[in-house]
Amino acid sequence: MSARLWYSQFDVYDCVRRLGGLLLEWRQPVHLERLYILDFFFANAPLLHRVTMAADVRSAFRDLRIPKPEKVFLSYPASPLLFHQMESAQTSALRALAGKGLLNPDSFADKSAELSTLGSSLFVDIKNRTDSSQEIGLARFLVNQYSASHDNGMGSLRSSCGLRRSV
Repeated sequence: MSARLWYSQFDVYDCVRRLGGLLLEWRQPVHLERLYILDFFFANAPLLHRVTMAADVRSAFRDLRIPKPEKVFLSYPASPLLFHQMESAQTSALRALAGKGLLNPDSFADKSAELSTLGSSLFVDIKNRTDSSQEIGLARFLVNQYSASHDNGMGSLRSSCGLRRSV
């Protein structure tokens, strides 16, 4: 008997769900690179243990009780390598969201993303049916604390996590 492992990081449909959940928490246009980085950590939460955070942000992260990378079933490659491997799924998911009218077209033209009214109502319903309380807590942490602590620009966020992608 053979078995296959499913890696949600590379699944376009799961990426659509994750991006929608992050954008639902955001409620304003977010630069695409920032969204890609947050989605990376949403899909690979144990890797947040390897990034630089302010003390108050680190304390909030510890409250989420996310296991360290060495304590989970998967073995993770270097974060930049995995981030670039996820690029195809992330860009496909974002294009699908834009093509279905779930993103505000004006913000998408400016290399940022924001849910449209249709997108917001759809993802509220999806979030209520599929997301666990741990996923909701992680999305809120990523948007309201981790990303907010790097509000002064992408350079600060890039240097804290070591991830970069031109969009």
